[in-house]
Amino acid sequence: MADWSFLAGWYEFTSMTDSGRSRTRTFVLIVVVMVVIVAVALIVEVVVVVIIIIVLVVVVVVVVVVVVVVIVVVVVV
Repeated sequence: MADWSFLAGWYEFTSMTDSGRSRTRTFVLIVVVMVVIVAVALIVEVVVVVIIIIVLVVVVVVVVVVVVVVIVVVVVV
């Protein structure tokens, strides 16, 4: 379960603003910024995983090709 207790601190901080409307706007802005940060982090994570998978596939293909070439050379020679 996520710990949202830190939001209470943010809410107390935003309660020092002029009016309820300003406080609500500030609170919504903070929540939107946190959501954007999490979304960007997830996208970066997916991109990194895809890059790692591509690199692993390329390495495996290169190793297989090298092994096949060595076997063909040994059998022919």
